[in-house]
Amino acid sequence: MPPMDPIPRLSAPHALMRHMIDTPDFDTAAAAARIRKNAPEPLQEHWADIDGVLYPPKQAYHLISGQPRSEFNTHHALTQLRKCGFATSVYVPRSASDTEPAGDGPADSVETIDQSGPATTTTPGTWRVSDGSAVSFRDAISEWGAVAHDVLLETASRYNDFVTYKELAEKVQEISGIRTKSQMRNWIGKVLAVVVEECARRGEPPLTSLCVTQNQTVGDGYRFVLETAGESIPDDLDHHAAEARLKCYRAYSTDLPSNGGTPTLPPQVTASREAAARKAAAARPEIVELCPEHHTVLPRSGRCDYCA
Repeated sequence: MPPMDPIPRLSAPHALMRHMIDTPDFDTAAAAARIRKNAPEPLQEHWADIDGVLYPPKQAYHLISGQPRSEFNTHHALTQLRKCGFATSVYVPRSASDTEPAGDGPADSVETIDQSGPATTTTPGTWRVSDGSAVSFRDAISEWGAVAHDVLLETASRYNDFVTYKELAEKVQEISGIRTKSQMRNWIGKVLAVVVEECARRGEPPLTSLCVTQNQTVGDGYRFVLETAGESIPDDLDHHAAEARLKCYRAYSTDLPSNGGTPTLPPQVTASREAAARKAAAARPEIVELCPEHHTVLPRSGRCDYCA
């Protein structure tokens, strides 16, 4: 049995990088550079795609976190690496009947790789569809960002149109010819950050406001966009986004109303807010007026029947 890693004290860079994982400020490129300083160890069942080179997940996560490998398993490493923006294989635990009882300590659970789709233990997690070649996540984000800008520009040409994050993620992969097995939530924010920078460079209105969640709210993704652009965070993100979308329509829409249009919430958001308002109104107790002398409820006329 190979000796376990010693349990070192985390250096400042390691500790900082570990603390920043899963935050908008996490530097995926810096993490990749740290990992690439080391040769990849032999792969077992799982992998992490680090700039087109496959690394064992535990090795990769250990190199950026400084955490001893004896303290975490492959499942944890895969989860953390995806949070960092890296594509990885998929952890699929076998059923209890297929595995031996787990022993004490931090040893890995028995795992298998998801064989569906083009990614296998020998295929990178982010690849060019035309030839299957590996594409670094940094290059993929750059190309997806350029495509996303064009998709959102085209969306702005239709008054009150918008696109969901899921639709945008699929479009940028389809049009660019670059696909990934990394979950959308791990990279779509970085793609929109590219669009933010491009809009600022061109002096364009905020095209990222055209991107909404499945329930048509802008969600935390819009908050991240505003933070990336250095803007203050409003109390009502959806109304702020509606104002921003109107700027886009006024700049690019081919069917803008003659009055210049108005800020409009998406249909599902409007319906949800109206339903919430009705529910709140129904929950409020009815205010009644009483006769000060007889203490009876006054009719609509406002005159007490007993005082008349």
